[in-house]
Amino acid sequence: ARTPAGANLSSLINKGLSREESYDAVQKIAMNAYNNDLDFNTLLKEDKKVLEILNAKEIDDCFTLDYYFKNVEYIYKRCKIEG
Repeated sequence: ARTPAGANLSSLINKGLSREESYDAVQKIAMNAYNNDLDFNTLLKEDKKVLEILNAKEIDDCFTLDYYFKNVEYIYKRCKIEG
C-alpha cells in the first residue's frame, strides 16, 4: 500500500538520495511523529536533509489521495457503472 511515508521515501530516492539515506531520514521522522504525537508532514518540512531534496509542494503531494483515485473513471467504465 502507498503511504505518505512510502511516497516520501520514493520521492527522495527518485531525486537522487540513496535508498538507505532516504529510509533513515523518513524512518527517523516517522518514529518521532508517532512516538510524540506530532504531525508527520510538518516534521518533514522542518527537516533540513529532506528540504535539501524536496520542496514543500513535493512533500504535500505525497499526502494527497490522487494516487488512489487516478483510475476511478476507468474502473467505473469497465464495470459499466455511471458516475
